[in-house]
Amino acid sequence: MAPPEAAEDPRLGSSVGNYRLTEVIGRGGMGTVYRADHNWLDRSVAVKILHEQYLSDPEHTAQFLREAQAASRIRHPNIVEVSDFGELHDGNVYFVMELLGGKSLDDLITEAAPMPALRAINIMNQIARALDAVHAHNMLHGDLKPENVLLVPRAGTRVVQREAPGRPAEKRPEGDFDFVKLLDFGTARLIQAVHEGQGHITGTPFYMAPEVIKGKPHDRRVDVYAAGVMLYEMMTGSLPFDGQTTIMVLQQHVYAEPVPPRDVLPPERQGELTTTMERTILTAMAKDPEQRYPSMDALRKALADCFAHERYVDPSVEIARERARSEVERRRAVDPPGPLTPNKSVEDKLSSLFGAWSRKVVEKRPAAPAAAPAASPGGALAQGSRGDLLRKALEQELSKPAPPDADAGMKTLQGYRFRAAHPGPKKSR
Repeated sequence: MAPPEAAEDPRLGSSVGNYRLTEVIGRGGMGTVYRADHNWLDRSVAVKILHEQYLSDPEHTAQFLREAQAASRIRHPNIVEVSDFGELHDGNVYFVMELLGGKSLDDLITEAAPMPALRAINIMNQIARALDAVHAHNMLHGDLKPENVLLVPRAGTRVVQREAPGRPAEKRPEGDFDFVKLLDFGTARLIQAVHEGQGHITGTPFYMAPEVIKGKPHDRRVDVYAAGVMLYEMMTGSLPFDGQTTIMVLQQHVYAEPVPPRDVLPPERQGELTTTMERTILTAMAKDPEQRYPSMDALRKALADCFAHERYVDPSVEIARERARSEVERRRAVDPPGPLTPNKSVEDKLSSLFGAWSRKVVEKRPAAPAAAPAASPGGALAQGSRGDLLRKALEQELSKPAPPDADAGMKTLQGYRFRAAHPGPKKSR
């Protein structure tokens, strides 16, 4: 929503380069942001113009242009894109940015904090990546706060898994998520300069690191501290340090310990704020810079262990599992398993195989004169005598090295046993 005084802005309808100012989007400490339409192309942008009261102050003008230079130098998906900057006919300065929808993180905290760990971690991970890019250019942001983080709705492609005690895990598509755009680099400075104590103290008191308040040399860990304060605010809905005056707030940052985040919430709301998340927040907010995470990347890695009931599923693991499930289904469709053979049938087939093998063994033996069998009453051979002869022949043959045919017979027998224990045809490897 445009500010109430937007309708009285005398710049509306005027041109800035190839753009015409059509709407006031917002006003900040350094300048006013307008929506502007290109005179020839179907394209809209955001144009930020320095407040007129700062035109006579070279330091404010330099700070304003430094914001444009810093943002244009650091190209990153999570940092607002600056495409142009210059000077107006009246001597004022401006720069052109991409036009973005969405809401600020400050608005989201007001509306939805305490927020689920999944949402807070997703937002902070993107802030961390953006600040890593800033730090890689030997710069620090210096004024990290929720007002300088814009959240743009984007369609997600990830899978979210929800786990609850006593219930099976549930998976769902991600849906829309908060895509981060980091804004306002007006206080961005070279790390070397601030490390040597050059420049003035800048920033917002609620998110200012103790070493900055004391006027000591500092480095990228001031951004880590501010990120910790923002994470505290997202997870609890409260600032760690507040007061009626700016001095009271600054004194608490220097001397007071924050209330542990879990103690801020009632017991029924502590489920999303794990003890690991609490420890991560307090480490990022340590008074001594040496006790903090050394970089935003280290903070981001620590957040990987801070998920609560919901977490993102590793897509590579999901893809591997899905491929395995598909392969199993394919094999079942091509080669369905058969029913197990009843035990009696198995025994009959084993006896048949054994009998065939034993007959081959007897047939290969040299012929020898056989003793006349004893006649049984009725003139028939006794069945027991025939069985005894076969048993003795087998015992003698088994005492010798097994012939090749016997090996083949055992292989056949073993193959049958394997198939009986594992139904379905045996595939070659």
